[in-house]
Amino acid sequence: MIEKNYNQPSSLKIWKAGFYIRLSREDVENDKALGTMKIYNKTESESITSQRVILTEYANKLDNVEVVDEYVDDGYSGTNFNRPGFKRLIDDVRSGKINCVIVKDLSRFGRNYSEVGNYLEVFFPMLNVRFISIIDNCDSYLKPESLSNIIVPVKNIMNESYCRDISLKVRSAFDARKRQGLFVGTYATYGYIKDPQNCNKLLVDLEAGEIVKRIFNEFASGKTMGKIAFGLNEEGVLCPATYKSSKGINKYVNSYGNKIGWKDSSIRRILTNPIYIGTLVQKHREKINYKVHKFKQVAQEDKIVVENVTEPIIDKALFDKVQDLLKRDTRVSFGKQQLDLLSGFLHCATCKHGMSKKKSRKGHSKTEYIEYYNCSNFKRCGKAICSPHSIRKADLENTVFEYIKTYIQVAVNFESIIDLITKFKLENYKTDNLEQILKIKLNDKQKKIRYIDGLYPDYKNEIITQAEYKRYKEQAQSELVKLEEEINSLEEQIISFKNGTQVDNPFVSHFVKFRDIENLDRSIITELIDNIWIHENNLIEIDIKYKDEYKIAIEFIESNKHILELATASQRLVANG
Repeated sequence: MIEKNYNQPSSLKIWKAGFYIRLSREDVENDKALGTMKIYNKTESESITSQRVILTEYANKLDNVEVVDEYVDDGYSGTNFNRPGFKRLIDDVRSGKINCVIVKDLSRFGRNYSEVGNYLEVFFPMLNVRFISIIDNCDSYLKPESLSNIIVPVKNIMNESYCRDISLKVRSAFDARKRQGLFVGTYATYGYIKDPQNCNKLLVDLEAGEIVKRIFNEFASGKTMGKIAFGLNEEGVLCPATYKSSKGINKYVNSYGNKIGWKDSSIRRILTNPIYIGTLVQKHREKINYKVHKFKQVAQEDKIVVENVTEPIIDKALFDKVQDLLKRDTRVSFGKQQLDLLSGFLHCATCKHGMSKKKSRKGHSKTEYIEYYNCSNFKRCGKAICSPHSIRKADLENTVFEYIKTYIQVAVNFESIIDLITKFKLENYKTDNLEQILKIKLNDKQKKIRYIDGLYPDYKNEIITQAEYKRYKEQAQSELVKLEEEINSLEEQIISFKNGTQVDNPFVSHFVKFRDIENLDRSIITELIDNIWIHENNLIEIDIKYKDEYKIAIEFIESNKHILELATASQRLVANG
């Protein structure tokens, strides 16, 4: 209870007071990060209401004070004065509407030591404005010495220090949760929804997930990002912002209705986001510091990346293929939306630059043209830099097609030989599904490591006690040692059993998929070819993918010749009855 001060000096001056009320954004974020959230979705926060009650009770005890207005900043940081309520307060002070400012305590007024001091020691005295801080027992009119007391700047410094500490604690707590693979974003990435039972977990959104698959497949097949966006807009497929708005996420405007829809940039964001293979990347940006409420981009190596967090929408092979295509020079002519068959794969063997497509009339015909490729360096700079390396488009594509068919046949032959060897060995040796077991154990090991890494930040942020931290860490490390022993044992068993047995060979598995091809298309090129080098005199050098795996397949067959001979002999015996 605040007692009336009967010793106030009598004065005919009427103080026109304004209440200033603020809720600290840092306090709200701290409660959220540490799991002690006390403020809920209400018309206004409980802290705002309680401050108003305190200020009203106090003002009622003062003589010659008339409350003219109140100025509220609900959820604004105290580290700067860029707050709408505060700005309106200062405007009214300057205009003379109010000449008395009343706050609950100095920290409500602000947490920036230098700026708070400037207002209290220079700005308000210059305009003859009375300042009252109730909890700090400061009143520039009744107790002028209260503001010049050394305690006031000390409290301001402490308030600023508190804000800095809270900022660091919040950031550390959020980073710890991110390292544990928990999703801490406000809104789920397009293609996912938040788990209703756990807001830190993402589930696949079946409707949007199909659009994500379509985008990846169309880009891999040769469509440009512009063509993909155009097709989605033509069909009335809602872009990510509009789609989320349609699901009740009100942050987003109806951009499709505003004729914005899908754009190249939105397609690229989807194509480059590793979340679609289950890898969660967080901490893309962070505040410069607790005083400067602007953000800076975080370096790639400082981002928090955790694999196998979400259910993948795209398989890793397709994702990696798309990332490779995005790095290639795949520009198209104006108005053209489909990439050429070999776009991004052709290079001059001499200067290593790309090849440019040109066309010329066929003989004297005005309607028929011959398409061919030239070195782009030669096209721009002439013979001083490089030579033409000219080659007909049709001849090049036919050569590439025959080359690929040759390797496809090799892969088909390898597959039958490897299957024969493997089948013979499996029929003559007992095995368990060791590979699958090993995969599970390795995944468990990574989860355990992430769990251990997250314990120390939890302890530093007082989420767990020192005793809990020690106990949890010792238990987890013991389990990790046991896992590593099991993994080593499984690996030894696999090596011992296989003794060279071939698992699925990427060269074989990727090439045999196209055993029945009749025409060459871009999906085949992107999956099987690395680069095509054009030499002079129509010489072509083709780098296939999985060259190392090709060599491994050959080595495997060579090292298992004796088993192949046994298997072949066994087949002959069966055939002869």
